[in-house]
Amino acid sequence: MEYKQEIKICQSCKKDFTIEPEDFKFYEKIKVPAPTWCPECRSIRRLAFREDRSIYKGECKKCKKNIISIYNPETSFIIYCSECWWGDSWDGIEYGKNYDSSKSFLEQFYELLKIVPYAASSQKGSINCNYSNGNTRCKNCTLTFDGFESIDCYNCQVPIFTSNSFDSDGTMNADHVYQNLYSNSVYNTKFTYFSDECFDCSFLFNCIGCSNCFGCVNLRNQKYCIFNKQYSKEEYKIKIKDWNLGSNKIVKKAKEKFLELYYKTPRRFASTRNSVNISGDDIQNTKNCHVCFSTLKGVEDCKYVYLGGLLLKDSYDVVFGGDTSELLYEVSGSTQAQLSFFCL
Repeated sequence: MEYKQEIKICQSCKKDFTIEPEDFKFYEKIKVPAPTWCPECRSIRRLAFREDRSIYKGECKKCKKNIISIYNPETSFIIYCSECWWGDSWDGIEYGKNYDSSKSFLEQFYELLKIVPYAASSQKGSINCNYSNGNTRCKNCTLTFDGFESIDCYNCQVPIFTSNSFDSDGTMNADHVYQNLYSNSVYNTKFTYFSDECFDCSFLFNCIGCSNCFGCVNLRNQKYCIFNKQYSKEEYKIKIKDWNLGSNKIVKKAKEKFLELYYKTPRRFASTRNSVNISGDDIQNTKNCHVCFSTLKGVEDCKYVYLGGLLLKDSYDVVFGGDTSELLYEVSGSTQAQLSFFCL
C-alpha cells in the first residue's frame, strides 16, 4: 500500500502536524492507528508520568517500616518498600476487575491505578542505591537517577557504564569525573561538556581525543593546551599550577575565561558522531533516526526518541528506553521490551 503525507490537527493544542509516509508504515507494522496528537503534545503526555527525580521520606503500607520513596507522603496511592513489592505476600491478580464495556478503557484503567500497590522506587538489580531511582544494575549510587550499570556515583543523571562520578549528567564509560555533561569515554575530567575520549582535562567543550588540556573548545587529538593555546609538556606543567581548582576563586576565574572562549568559537549545528541519516542532537552511533535526542550505541530506525540507547530499534515516541528493545510505541522507561505500546 502506498502512503502519502498527511497534515493533521492536533486534538490537544489544535496546531497542524505532519504524518509522513514512513510514519504510516510504522503504524501499520505494529497495527496501531495514526496519532491524533502532535509529537510535542505526545511527549508532554509521556513526561507527565515521569516526576521521578524527587525523593521523600515515607512509610511502607505493608510492613510499616520507614522508606525513601519517589512518591509524596500525601499521595493516596499505596506504596510498598522494595522488599514487600517484590515479595510473594501479595499478587497483582488479586486486584483484577472485569472489563465494563459501558465505561471507557481509560476510566477503568485509572480506577485500577488507584488501588494497586506501587514500588517506592524503581531499582532493577541495583545494590545500595536507596536514595536514587530508575537505576538498572547499579551499585553504591546516591541521588542518582536513570543510571545503567554504574558504580559509586553521586548526584548524577543517566550515568551509563560510569564509576566515581559526581554532579554529572549523561556520561557513558566515564570514570573519576566531576561536573561532566554528555561526555563519553573520559577519565579524570572536570567541567567537561559534550567531549569524548579525553583524560586529565578540565573545562572542555566539544573536544575529542584530548589529554592534559584546560579551558579548551573544539580541539581534536591535542595535548598540553590551555585556553586553546599550545604549550610544550614542560611549559604546561608550570602554567597549569596557576589553575588550582581547589580554590573557589580560581574555579570562578576559570569559568569566566572559559566562557569567553566558548562564546567566541564557532560550533556545529548539533552534537553528532558516527551516525547516518539522523536529525536531532547529542547522537552517537545511530542510524536512520529523526527528531531524536540523546541516543547512543546502536539505535536504528527510530523517531521522536529522548534518551534511548543500547540497541533500541524500530520504535517511535520513546522516553528513557532501550537495552535491546524494539517495536516500542508511546513508552516511558522501558528496557529489554518488544512490541510494547503505551507503557510507563
